[in-house]
Amino acid sequence: MKVALFVPCFIDAFFPDVGVATLELLERFGCDVDYPLEQTCCGQPMGNSGCEKDAAATEALFVKNFAGYDYIVAPSGSCVHHVRDHMTAVEPSAESRAVRANTYELVEFLTDVLKVDALPWAEFPHKVGLHNSCGTLRSLRTAKMSEIDEPFFSKPLSLLQKVKGIEFVTPARPDECCGFGGTFCVTEEPVSARMGQDKVRDHQQAGAEYIVSADSSCLMHQKGCSERPQWSPFMKRVDHVKASREFIADEKHIEFHDKRLWTLRTLRDQAAHGIEEWEELRSLASGIKEHTLTHLADYLAEFERNATKNGVIVHWATDAEEHNRIVHEILSSHSAKTLVKSKSMLTEECGMREYLEARGVAVVETDLGERIQQLDHERPAHIVVPAVHKLASDVSRVFSKNLGTDADNSDVHYLASAQRDATRPLILNAEAGMTGCNFAVAETGGITVCTNEGNADLSANVPPLHIASIGIEKLIPKLEHLGVFIRMLSRSALGSPITQYTSHFRGPRKGGEMHFVLVDNGRSARLAMDDFWYSLKCIRCGACMNTCPVYRRSSGLSYGGVYSGPIGAIINPTFDLKKYSALPFASTMNGSCTNVCPVKINIHEQIYKWRQIVAEQHELPFIKKEAMKVAGKVLAEPTLYRAAIKAADTAVAKLPRAFIYNPFNAWGKQREVPEAPEQTFRDWYLKNRKAK
Repeated sequence: MKVALFVPCFIDAFFPDVGVATLELLERFGCDVDYPLEQTCCGQPMGNSGCEKDAAATEALFVKNFAGYDYIVAPSGSCVHHVRDHMTAVEPSAESRAVRANTYELVEFLTDVLKVDALPWAEFPHKVGLHNSCGTLRSLRTAKMSEIDEPFFSKPLSLLQKVKGIEFVTPARPDECCGFGGTFCVTEEPVSARMGQDKVRDHQQAGAEYIVSADSSCLMHQKGCSERPQWSPFMKRVDHVKASREFIADEKHIEFHDKRLWTLRTLRDQAAHGIEEWEELRSLASGIKEHTLTHLADYLAEFERNATKNGVIVHWATDAEEHNRIVHEILSSHSAKTLVKSKSMLTEECGMREYLEARGVAVVETDLGERIQQLDHERPAHIVVPAVHKLASDVSRVFSKNLGTDADNSDVHYLASAQRDATRPLILNAEAGMTGCNFAVAETGGITVCTNEGNADLSANVPPLHIASIGIEKLIPKLEHLGVFIRMLSRSALGSPITQYTSHFRGPRKGGEMHFVLVDNGRSARLAMDDFWYSLKCIRCGACMNTCPVYRRSSGLSYGGVYSGPIGAIINPTFDLKKYSALPFASTMNGSCTNVCPVKINIHEQIYKWRQIVAEQHELPFIKKEAMKVAGKVLAEPTLYRAAIKAADTAVAKLPRAFIYNPFNAWGKQREVPEAPEQTFRDWYLKNRKAK
């Protein structure tokens, strides 16, 4: 077999020993290995930044260098992932398709192609922590993912267990992203560094003497974090970096936030893995949503007919302004001055509370978390647990100021009781109540609302007037479909079998009045987007937020919109691309969000695509845009590339530390720059192997 060695640019420049070891290992197993001398890069830095066009020449050079080989092997899972799944800027051809299909990560090649069953010469008597990079884990599928219930397997572990004397330790979060994420590590430096610090700490606490990985980029990041003597966080468009830095600066809050949400993720895993048919349910739920969305007009008409038959007054709102106007007109016709409501992300999206309050209507959030946020003049920080970023002492401060409670009493039972005592009279005296809607059933014309506090039932049933705000994507065809989603919603959100209250509303009670407001607000436009309509499947469970290592270390408020976390990164830009242009880059692209989504939204793939849209619409920061253009030109020209590598290595080796660690060096703010090697891998190859 003809095997070509692909040595990624950063390995060539900073870790040539990795290239040498890879070459010698392949040769030891009898492979005839060639190293194409004109190789530079696979194009991942540009593609990862959304600048796909700038990657075209580099990708074309890659195909030219590696065409005709039976196998292309690289000691980098993330680069192989890019070649296989994202090398789309180069003109498609038989050669490019063959190169993409024949590119393997080293562990894959040893395991699946060479079928290595022994390493008799290898000995490493140390405790080792294995880091599965996100590219190898979720894209190349080299090991079991913790969020997926499947039989255990691990190609890296199986291979390394053949090494004499090695002992593996297991960190608390074995497949948590380390925060490298390609260009994410410099564009989102505060969160990236914090994630790297947490990852190293997790391995240290497990007793690891060494951390090993199939991705040297992840190791470079973790090594850079671990070698910094003191970890101190450095963290008008939404400035996710600035907001993240402010949140990270408070150690108590970030530690609580991360642990609380990781607990929810762990509970979700336990609940999901306890159902044998969980993956089948995910596929079924996704299919139901896809069918409904592709026949949405028909089901909306059916829902309106049946709801009207049930005695409900149905309204249609094109956008947020029309929704708010309709609600205000309904309230005005009943002389309602107080509206009590349960949690609704749609009303937050429409800015309804501010609209009504400006017109003399008092709006009272009855959900505990929503009420905390309302009293503190903050938007919800999470879809399911709106005040998850707050400590009990924070809530005590808010309640003391607004409800007159004891500022020194942070007992959660005391605080919850105070909220209940303060809100119950408002509910009893309100002229109108409002709920959101988790699911709207076309067959019955009824809606289902899921809560854990019973506040939706009080808001809907105590006042004589009930208004429900319903996003048009909440439709499902039949009542029998509801059971699929009810089984998955709370398990995905909180790890509980079902919400405490699953309430069904079909028509007004005797003497009462019920209104359904069906809201578009950009959903039809999103439905027409080939790459992004899948986001309309979302059932607002928050599982993607709980699993997201970036969200857990930056908080929902840092996203600057109603929706935060991974789902916010793909929904918010549909409302205002310029305002939310930074959010698709607030991700390491680790893919865990897609795996935990109960309706199988391809979230990380949509994030990648949004990066391209941001770049195409000229919404990238000027410096980043120009840097990617320069990178595209340098990496497409081997001579320029080698000159740049030599200059970089010389600078690292010769320049004073103060010059290298300047304010413009985002990497160096919290991580050490790798030491410059004596020679690049290419130089070593020319010296020690005959060029072929």
